[in-house]
Amino acid sequence: MLSTYKNSEDLINIGAYVKGSSEKIDKAVAYYDKIIAYLRQDVNENSSFKENVEGLKRIFQ
Repeated sequence: MLSTYKNSEDLINIGAYVKGSSEKIDKAVAYYDKIIAYLRQDVNENSSFKENVEGLKRIFQ
């Protein structure tokens, strides 16, 4: 999903991408901010594998 967003980022940022043109890009745009926010873990923040899996599941529900 991140690679789909990155591959289309220029079109998205300049407003050239039209929503509905690609279901794959639409999903990437919809989830991008949530994924990036999740990945910005503080240096001192610890979480187990199970907690990480649950966190990712919450994003995509």
